[in-house]
Amino acid sequence: MSSYTLPSVGICRSWNAQWSANVCTEPWVKLQSTATEEARVAWKVYHESITLIVAVGDDGSSDTHLFRLLDNVFYTMVLLIGLDDLISVKNVERLKRDLKCCYKLFDTLLADTDFFGSITESVDVLISPENNVLQVNIQQPEG
Repeated sequence: MSSYTLPSVGICRSWNAQWSANVCTEPWVKLQSTATEEARVAWKVYHESITLIVAVGDDGSSDTHLFRLLDNVFYTMVLLIGLDDLISVKNVERLKRDLKCCYKLFDTLLADTDFFGSITESVDVLISPENNVLQVNIQQPEG
């Protein structure tokens, strides 16, 4: 796939090029994210009925990370609400109420941490490259 540079800001992922609203008008071009000097915005459409959007400060995260986050948020909603109820919304207010059960999991996904024990109600495991320091502290008698 060729790479083209066009004037303006944003990423046209299907071209791996920067885009401009007046240049990138071909129907086969799919705009999935954009960036400014200070922020990034990415979005994804699921089942042609749900669009999730994430906007973050430009912290150096890649589009892959943002799309993985959007996927995890969508999978959370599917797990807790159900796909049929999500794609065939009859009452928006009811959907908003149903989504409240997802908020804690959304917060955990958005938190800047690698620990997910609170989600699975299990113990988080940390492997340290400095095992000798841990071993000395474990073997010392209390006192």
